[in-house]
Formats: sequence, structure tokens, C-alpha cells
Amino acid sequence: MICKICGRHIENEHANFCENCGESLRENNRAEYREPINPTPAAPTQTNAVESSEISFKTFLSVMLLQIIPGFGWLIYVVVLLTWVFGNKHSQTHKNFAKAALIIAVISLLASVYLATTLLTL
Repeated sequence: MICKICGRHIENEHANFCENCGESLRENNRAEYREPINPTPAAPTQTNAVESSEISFKTFLSVMLLQIIPGFGWLIYVVVLLTWVFGNKHSQTHKNFAKAALIIAVISLLASVYLATTLLTL
């Protein structure tokens, strides 16, 4: 939908008012299109329900403590990180943290395997 007053493209087809100029989009008796006085680029809007853009200390600590749970702790840790990387509901900060943590986990696993095989051959 395009506002007949300012010419801005409105993504929400059910909107009642223009986000730019505030003009009603539902009335048909308005004036024709006028050149905008101060054209501004459309601001990007978030359509996904994204969680907070920052990782809270509580979330960070709880995810890091998953690693020390005996048995399945590492598996749960990796599953949580993979859902953060490939899920659509998390912010870019969560995704970046999860990618870095997965890289460190893979490096730690490879180093552990290397040290274990080296010690077993002695």
C-alpha cells in the first residue's frame, strides 16, 4: 500500500495511518499525491519476535554451566548452541555467541582427542 499524501510504501496492508506522515489510509476523500516535504528513507522494521539483542549474564552463565553437567551436559550444551545458530527467534548477538562457542568446543574436542591418543601411545 502507498500513502496518497507522502508516497511512502506501507508494508502493513491493514494499517489505518501512514507511519511517515500520520495521514489516514482508510479515507477515500483525501487530496491527490503530493511531493513529500522532507522525504526520509523507510526505517527497517523487525517482523520477527526477536528476543533481547543482548545476552544477559544469567543466560550466559546458565549456558556455560551446562558444560559441567556429568554425562549429557556437553550434548545439551551443543543442542542449545545449535538452536541459537539455526533458529529464527534469536538475535544476531545470540547467533554470534553460539557460533564462537561451537568453534571453541570443536577445537577443545580435537585437542582432547589428540592429547588422549598421544598419551595412550606412550
